[in-house]
Amino acid sequence: MPEKIEELVRAALAAAQEAGDLSAFELDDCAIERPADTSHGEWTSTMALKSAKLAHCAPRKIAEAVVAHMPEDPAIEKVEIAGPGFINFYLSVAVKNAIFGEAREKGMDFAKSNVGGGLKTQVEFVSAPCTSAMAAGPLWVTPSAALWITPVTTSSVSSTSMTTALR
Repeated sequence: MPEKIEELVRAALAAAQEAGDLSAFELDDCAIERPADTSHGEWTSTMALKSAKLAHCAPRKIAEAVVAHMPEDPAIEKVEIAGPGFINFYLSVAVKNAIFGEAREKGMDFAKSNVGGGLKTQVEFVSAPCTSAMAAGPLWVTPSAALWITPVTTSSVSSTSMTTALR
């Protein structure tokens, strides 16, 4: 999706420059990233802030020109300007729900990765002895171990796990 948004931003910038709303300048990076606050959409672009010197224009005016010339796309529900020149993108419900269809289609292979390229590793979990009469160490280790080992096993890293108790 960031590539699609970058394509839209570049098209809008070119249209704004062609219409004379912005001066001509080359944009190296559209700076598409995830916003810190999800109420600001799924993706944001800081290109207006980063290109203000190149355009010899206020970032907010750059953002306004880009948004005014933004091509329509069914994947994007809404585009808005926030603060000094952030361009926030809100994805359509259909795009958000497409992940469920992909998960159903891929089944157990969904979200598997080729990261690690078959690298072998050993994961060892160590729990200190419990000071109470009942040894609850394995109860603490198991949930945290599952949280860490799951991403490792869904990648192409070959892993073995071993739990060790310190005595």
